[in-house]
Amino acid sequence: MKRPSWQTPVGLPECPLPKLGPAPVIAGIGSCFAESMLHYFLQCGCRTVCNPGGIFYNPVSIAGWLERMAENRLFTAADFFHFDRLWQSNELHGSLSEPELPAALARCNAALTAFRQCLQNADLLVLTVSSAVVYVEKASNQVVANCHKRPGGDFERRLLSAAEVLAAMRRAMAAVRRWRAGVPVLWTVSPVRHYPGNLLLNSRSKAHLLTALGELLEETPSAGYFPAYEIVMDELRDYRFYEADMLHLAPAAVEYIRRRLVEWLFDEPGRNWLEQRDRARRAAGHRPLH
Repeated sequence: MKRPSWQTPVGLPECPLPKLGPAPVIAGIGSCFAESMLHYFLQCGCRTVCNPGGIFYNPVSIAGWLERMAENRLFTAADFFHFDRLWQSNELHGSLSEPELPAALARCNAALTAFRQCLQNADLLVLTVSSAVVYVEKASNQVVANCHKRPGGDFERRLLSAAEVLAAMRRAMAAVRRWRAGVPVLWTVSPVRHYPGNLLLNSRSKAHLLTALGELLEETPSAGYFPAYEIVMDELRDYRFYEADMLHLAPAAVEYIRRRLVEWLFDEPGRNWLEQRDRARRAAGHRPLH
């Protein structure tokens, strides 16, 4: 009797990117899912810079950051506003806000410069989009990276069309190529549901991202796509792979995706190097009994 299969395996396409070896340099921008992936590589000794402007969810904000980086256009006081006793920017996550404007400027410009330098030597750039839903500031008609808990009436929520998402992704790729033409670019779609209170909106949003990415990859065969979203939706479609909020992935799911990614993206010496560093990392985390 044939044993039942308890999974729907997602077949990975052949990786179009150069395989990574030991101690790669990796830069990344995107969602909290991207941070969890790159944090592992950082712990294993890779040189990584991830989300220097904070977590970005939508492709327009990612493209804006990359264009600013490519042009070496530093932030100025005009890019900030004072709200809730902090100096904040529509282009940045709240984690970069500061009580004093000079400190905010110094911090975000240092992050921009560090990312620019990292990308110049990077073996890989990872771009992870999470949502096609954007918040547009009514006063400026600007898509914001973060609302900074300002009144909801200051913004209009809008779902980008697949064509608008594709245009933002093209802007992102063009900016990367202007600064570092040869850097390999890997796209992923975050499997985390971004709008749990409106699952229809979440599904439409993810569909627009996937549609746009499909077109982008057809016209940019040198870029790669790792199907983290599809792996979670099909191979890991069980709530035991989620945290208590039923939205974010449990550590077991993150590790499963990470192993698939490493197997797909790294060459044998690179995988062996990562395995050795991972064992050392785990051993260092153990507390002695006596």
